[in-house]
Amino acid sequence: MPPKRGANWLPEEDKQLAKSWLKISRDAIRSTGQKREEFFKRVADDYNKYACGIEREANSVMHRWGHIQKSNLKFLAIYQKLEKNRPSGSVLSDLVPDTKKAYYEQEGKQFIYKQAWHVLKISAKWKNLAQTRANPETSTSTTPQDSSLPATQVEDIAPGSELNSTRQAPSESWTQPPGIHATKRLMKDKHFNAKKMKVLADCASNYHEQTLQIQKTNEIRQQIARAEANHVNMEIMKQSEDDLPDDLAREFLRLQKQSIITAKGVVSVTTPRGNVGQRRPRLHRSPRPILCRPGPPIH
Repeated sequence: MPPKRGANWLPEEDKQLAKSWLKISRDAIRSTGQKREEFFKRVADDYNKYACGIEREANSVMHRWGHIQKSNLKFLAIYQKLEKNRPSGSVLSDLVPDTKKAYYEQEGKQFIYKQAWHVLKISAKWKNLAQTRANPETSTSTTPQDSSLPATQVEDIAPGSELNSTRQAPSESWTQPPGIHATKRLMKDKHFNAKKMKVLADCASNYHEQTLQIQKTNEIRQQIARAEANHVNMEIMKQSEDDLPDDLAREFLRLQKQSIITAKGVVSVTTPRGNVGQRRPRLHRSPRPILCRPGPPIH
């Protein structure tokens, strides 16, 4: 009876498996001379300690890692090829969708180990392993003991073992300088931002000056309006009731004069004819209301 198949692996489990593989492979002391089964038993123990899913056996972990490693090495090879040939000014984040598309065209299936890829791609040991796979002649000439190991063991052995103990340390990561188009675009953006800030500063200064100018203009207009009102009031106060043709006009003139005097804050003392006489300061009490009698109709 064939063994029962385990539960499917989730992307989060693949991510934790990649972390556990990197952690155990960095232990160069214990990994030296270690057999493949013992190495993956340690990986499985570390995985089960931190994984949120079901507990996995060492054989299941080893089998799953074989799929992850094989697919990620192919994905990395395509990624590095596109990275070398990428156009000037493009960013690295644009390469991942193109790499997934090229992987599908090459393998005929989707790349499903994206979370594990994000863990492995930043590891120097993983890059060293990928470089060894990409240059087998160099690896064979520098590490004679590789020829005595099985092919599967070369792929799955811990990078801290004897296989990697004689390898040269990976060179420091090199970042390609920006191209001429990207540099020009960056300089153009900086010039535009500086020009924009200058325009905003000038607008703020002009707005402050315009506000002060508007305030001064309003004050001048108010002074002119008060002067015109005073001039009109003086002309009214100069008029005499004797010059008016009828009682209605004379009553209207008296009311206007009384209104002007009230607005100025003084109370007038009128003569029997209604002429304005001696003025005295206005008291705090309100003046009596003036009752107007309707005059004869105007024909």
